[in-house]
Amino acid sequence: MGRFTSKVGARLLHSLREQIVAAIIAAMILAFQLWLGVIPRDVRTNAWWSLAWPYLILLGLYLFRHGVGAWIDLKKEDAVEVQSLREYATAQAALLWTFEAQARELLLALERTWHHWHNAGEVLLRPLDVNEAKGKNATDLQLELRDFKLTYGRHLQRLALDVKAFTSKALVENYPSSREYIEVLYDLREHREKLDETALELYRSGKPLGSTCEETDSQPNSKAIS
Repeated sequence: MGRFTSKVGARLLHSLREQIVAAIIAAMILAFQLWLGVIPRDVRTNAWWSLAWPYLILLGLYLFRHGVGAWIDLKKEDAVEVQSLREYATAQAALLWTFEAQARELLLALERTWHHWHNAGEVLLRPLDVNEAKGKNATDLQLELRDFKLTYGRHLQRLALDVKAFTSKALVENYPSSREYIEVLYDLREHREKLDETALELYRSGKPLGSTCEETDSQPNSKAIS
């Protein structure tokens, strides 16, 4: 109701010149009627009301016209807002699906790295922490793990910046982290699934994140990656 009243008021203010001109014309007509003697100069007050009813009808029609115009304007604004929100939600969904594809690649990289360490007789206990391989393939193993950690860190940092309202366990855990391999693996799986589910919900509902979800303050730790 407040928006409607404000819109009507804005329309009336915008057409203030029309209102002034109409009032002047009405006053001139009444003065002309008085001058011609159509209206006796000693007419009683209640007689004035009987003469003024056409003007009151015109005033009512004038207000009705602007009321209908204000209602149409509000409907158009609401439609534009809904369309804008839907487009924003669709853009967010596309972005989240991009991050979901990255998370899927991270899952494969994590499992592949673990198997390479295992096949080399090394134990990759905490993949997001400092790890040292000692065998003949130690350099290759360290480089592969470093690449995974760098990609993992960039993924979390970019996601936290681009879609602040999205959160998952992988995002809120400290990084680098002393979590064991199985925890990192499960958190990353949950992270990927939640990205996919959230993107699908955004696409279907047309309601962007941030309008219904609280933004998380948790950001990935930006310490140097070993």
